Amino acid sequence: MKRVLRSWVSLGIIALAMLFFFVGGRMLLDHMHQPSRVLFSFDSFCSKQFKTDVRTYTKQLDDTIMQDPTRYAQKLQKQFPLIATIMQQRQPSRAMRVHITCAQPLCRVNDDTVLIAAKNCVSSYLYQQPIVEQLPQLIVVADYALSWTSDSLYALFNNLSPELFAQYSVTLERFPDLLFIDKEQHDFSIRARLPISANQILASGDAIRKILTERSVFLEKKQRSWIADMRFEKQIVLVAK
Repeated sequence: MKRVLRSWVSLGIIALAMLFFFVGGRMLLDHMHQPSRVLFSFDSFCSKQFKTDVRTYTKQLDDTIMQDPTRYAQKLQKQFPLIATIMQQRQPSRAMRVHITCAQPLCRVNDDTVLIAAKNCVSSYLYQQPIVEQLPQLIVVADYALSWTSDSLYALFNNLSPELFAQYSVTLERFPDLLFIDKEQHDFSIRARLPISANQILASGDAIRKILTERSVFLEKKQRSWIADMRFEKQIVLVAK
């Protein structure tokens, strides 16, 4: 009886030792995979505030996520849609280097939003302000903002041109209507409807503005605003206000 008891005790000790070995080994393995610190670098698009937000968010993540580079990258890109690529490199010291590049900013939407190449709209503060200020701008009328989606803004931007942005301010009314206001001749604008090309706007605008200039309408004492309405089929309606 004592011999059987000693055998059970021995088996218990062996099992307990194996349990401690497994748990301790697992904890050691997790500790080895857990980065001791994260060293970030960013491309030139990223603002100081964006860098701070990324560091703060990373500190809040669970250890198990930080041990898995794929899960960590997925979490970051879900939290910050402007992130285009994330490169991670483990160092012998257990530090982890993370380099983040952001999607190309395409244009401003009003003053607080940026349309990016990933077909998303993000807060403008996430990008360097000198870069944001140099972007062409789409002005969305507040009452109609919900009628424009990120996809429709992206499609519209790709249909316009630098020459058009240089000559006109682009205002988005109720989808799919647009208003192009001449930057030099503020009394002249064009109202159009998608789909329409930048070349159509530029060519029609030049022709109509030439006629109005020849008739000296912009020099009249009683200033009026002239709107060329291109929303009609096979005709342009010129309206004076």
